[in-house]
Amino acid sequence: RGRGLITPIYSIAAELEQLKQRARNSLTDKKVLEFIQQQLAGREAVRSDQLELSATEDLLKLILAVVKTDETDLPYSIHFEAGYLTVNGFRIPELTVEQNPGGENRQYGGKRQDVDG
Repeated sequence: RGRGLITPIYSIAAELEQLKQRARNSLTDKKVLEFIQQQLAGREAVRSDQLELSATEDLLKLILAVVKTDETDLPYSIHFEAGYLTVNGFRIPELTVEQNPGGENRQYGGKRQDVDG
């Protein structure tokens, strides 16, 4: 074996810890909301073919935005349509993100409100 081909375990552990920390920092509720607001850029709605997904982190933020749509008072809503398309190499469902004026004052970090039927 050649020299330098074995990576020390502590180096791998440090890299994994950095990756976990980066994920924690980048995928907060606030950053997901900021991502959606940036995508809307003052428009009433944006379709999936208009989304700017420049990195895997953007795709993860979109996924989290979709997951959060069952929460109340969000400043956006997401409506799915039939089919899929590819945006910057990412295969995503056809969808529309719309502003939700009733949820503009949403504050993250509070308690989740479930609606009883």
